[in-house]
Amino acid sequence: HLDMNGETTANIQPQLFERAISNVINNAIRHSPSGAEVYITLDGPKLQITNTQTTIDEMELTQLFTPFYRIDKSRNRSAGGSGLGLYIVKTILDAHKMRYFIENSENSVVFTINLNQT
Repeated sequence: HLDMNGETTANIQPQLFERAISNVINNAIRHSPSGAEVYITLDGPKLQITNTQTTIDEMELTQLFTPFYRIDKSRNRSAGGSGLGLYIVKTILDAHKMRYFIENSENSVVFTINLNQT
């Protein structure tokens, strides 16, 4: 689901920023159970990607941006990637001086990016 409320501007490097957002959206889709929904919402400078019907253990949330960290400890490539995806997102968003965080909401995971550079 896509919901864009109004317009916002941000000084970005388009290819890098697209890679970061694409990674977050792909993660939301890949790590959602069958029948879940993914919402992409832009409200002013706040961009949120929400995937429903899932949450992440609070201890795991603090590690998600660590290189090579994967929640699935089996290292089975069919269950996910290399563990670099969110680290790459972090690196790109840090380079853009954007604030971001990931948190659980009611039966969902929400990735928030403030498009205003700090």
